Amino acid sequence: MIVALTILSTMASAKIKIAEGINLDAEFRPRFELDNRDFNNATGYDAYSTYRTRIGLELDGLIEKTVLYIKIGDSRTMGYGDPYLIGNPVGPNRFDNNLGVIEAFIEVHDVITPGFYLKTGRMSNNQGRFRLFGSGNWNFFGPRTYDGIKIGYIEDAFSLNMWHFFGANGDRHWYSLPDDPAKYPDPDEDYKRDHTLTGIDLTLLSGKINLLTYLDLDQEPVVDTLNNTSNVAVSRMTTALYAHENLGSQQQHRFDLDLAYQFGTMGHTAGQADISAYLLAGDWSWRFEECLKSWIGLGFHILSGDDGEDPGKVNYFYDKYCSKHRVLGYMDYFKSDTGVKSLGIRDLILRGGFSPAKGLKCQMDAHYFAVEKAFSSSVDGSDADVLGQELDITIKYAIRKGLQCQLGLNLFLPTEDWQGSETDTATLCYLILTAKI
Repeated sequence: MIVALTILSTMASAKIKIAEGINLDAEFRPRFELDNRDFNNATGYDAYSTYRTRIGLELDGLIEKTVLYIKIGDSRTMGYGDPYLIGNPVGPNRFDNNLGVIEAFIEVHDVITPGFYLKTGRMSNNQGRFRLFGSGNWNFFGPRTYDGIKIGYIEDAFSLNMWHFFGANGDRHWYSLPDDPAKYPDPDEDYKRDHTLTGIDLTLLSGKINLLTYLDLDQEPVVDTLNNTSNVAVSRMTTALYAHENLGSQQQHRFDLDLAYQFGTMGHTAGQADISAYLLAGDWSWRFEECLKSWIGLGFHILSGDDGEDPGKVNYFYDKYCSKHRVLGYMDYFKSDTGVKSLGIRDLILRGGFSPAKGLKCQMDAHYFAVEKAFSSSVDGSDADVLGQELDITIKYAIRKGLQCQLGLNLFLPTEDWQGSETDTATLCYLILTAKI
């Protein structure tokens, strides 16, 4: 039972045994990029690289029915004395406080009854196929984790979990004194208003169905100048369903479906806005095992939109905590919730892949992007809704067990309505080497 739960609830599913009850996992990942995503070929490519290191230590059963886990990590933009780009350069051979704790928790099993557990500390909270809560592994700061507590019950094909975390970027609303950030927070600021995530999830049929509901509550007060009062910044409730199924005599058909709805309130300078937003996403794929292990697929990812004309309504979908690089294309143009994505993104996808040799996998994703709410054309000012097309080609090669390289070739063809009549095709190339145990 301890092993089963640890695999479900941590990022350390791949690990090696050092001694009885002592396990180690690690990841080393350099990534090199050629970036020309500004829709202007005259500016040329920006070449840069990042490096991510993760080392985790698990103590399993040294205390009866208890797992202790800690993961430390280093993330940096290579070539910069300031690896986090926060304005405090340190140089490669001087003091560097970039090293930090990624995960650290205690997990106690069979607390009240067999199957019941308690977990507290810093941990992941992945759900379904990461459309609402995900690891965010593309980001070199990842995986995404939260400080808080989780309790629940788990058995072979069923789990029920309740959790309470600090939300947003994982910080409380502390406002340190500007002349000395190390001092106690400014007593004139109301720092006792936390940003929290409180939810419950239910997984059935060995992960085929995932039900989720959670409250994203940002209690930071927003002054209502019209009514001479204040409201909480955000009180957003999300309910969601994820389901998948494999069909066919050899399970060659796979279906995935995500449904989610958000409601609640958001504070602004003239009162509160009512939230009403939705997410619809689905994928179908068909495998051809006899032909180079090839497959084809169709997908869609649809978010509700808001044109901003009514300050009393918020109709864009907020997906702050999802693994954003997994959706809406690998070039990451639509990560900001309040950018063009807030108009209600429409992503129609054609996918395909094959394996021409052992350890070699090739995949192509073609995206067609549009929005629900029209925007003003950059050419003639008329209403427009098509953003463009993106092609993502990914080639993965398993060099040996635990060592993999990945090559990405990405193109985006924007419409003139979105980026103007002088726009160029955007490109992004990247190469990743991942060593993982």
